[in-house]
Amino acid sequence: MKRKKSKSIKNSAGFTLIEVLLVVSIISLLSSIVITSTVSARKKARDTVRRQTLKTIATALEMYYSDFGSYPTTTSTGILDPASGNYLPSNFSSDPNDAFGTGANSDNFIAGLVPKYLSSFPRDPLGGNAPEVDVGVCGPGLWKRAYIYKSNGIDYKFMAQCIPETSVLPSDSLIDPLRDGGPLPTGTDKFDPTKCDSGSGKTDYATGDGSHVFALAVYSSSNAKCW
Repeated sequence: MKRKKSKSIKNSAGFTLIEVLLVVSIISLLSSIVITSTVSARKKARDTVRRQTLKTIATALEMYYSDFGSYPTTTSTGILDPASGNYLPSNFSSDPNDAFGTGANSDNFIAGLVPKYLSSFPRDPLGGNAPEVDVGVCGPGLWKRAYIYKSNGIDYKFMAQCIPETSVLPSDSLIDPLRDGGPLPTGTDKFDPTKCDSGSGKTDYATGDGSHVFALAVYSSSNAKCW
């Protein structure tokens, strides 16, 4: 008599619901990690470009000064700078749509540098896109992500405004001393030069931890530090 072969039941053709959900969860987790890493890397890359631009412009300005004995000037604001006794220069912006930039021109916002000292003027990697930030100065109808230049011919300040996108250390030498953070106190002017300590390089109400920085800058001397 032949024995009957026992049939083992195997579910080799599919997965259980739990297994499917587990695989989906793992894929979602890995995808989010990849996306987060990519976004972070792009932000760091843009900030690196901005930092390099600050140094490139600073070099070009010093070459210009060596040839002409002064820096390219911007118009006067008519506001007296108590630190130097001279009138404060106005802002020239690299973004034509900047709310507070005067003489804004993306092709030649610092007269005299192109083409001898620079082949062309850079624009911010995000092209003026500046979402609202907690300091209340960057956003729609306000400052843009742009490069800002101001000079009275004797001194200059060149800023990358409404950035960085990544965190910075308090010891970072490119932090703008007048825009280094802290909440804006009621009834005070964030950009009043008298509120900036040109000795320590920190505003009276800065956080000091690099958490609220919204501009990086280079400048010719301590006279322009608090512009």
